[in-house]
Amino acid sequence: MCKFNDKLGYIPLDRHDIEISYLNNIIDDRKLNNNQIEELSSLYIKSGEKLGIDANLIDKYLWNISNDFCNKKKCTNCPLYDDCKTKEDS
Repeated sequence: MCKFNDKLGYIPLDRHDIEISYLNNIIDDRKLNNNQIEELSSLYIKSGEKLGIDANLIDKYLWNISNDFCNKKKCTNCPLYDDCKTKEDS
């Protein structure tokens, strides 16, 4: 039988993930080059490993935050709201 390794070695960050990272003070700039995106992906993975969280779940969490809260402008219901810069604009 085949044995698959489900661990992600890279989180494919998109513009929404970068925006969430910026709005929550994880990064200082909204515009990242490819090397910076790769570094951010690695940092998410390393941080997750320290906390016992698989990269697949981090990727899913970022997607869910973007889809369920950011895209629907439900900022005050978002679990990241307390740390998010969006409340500064309210």
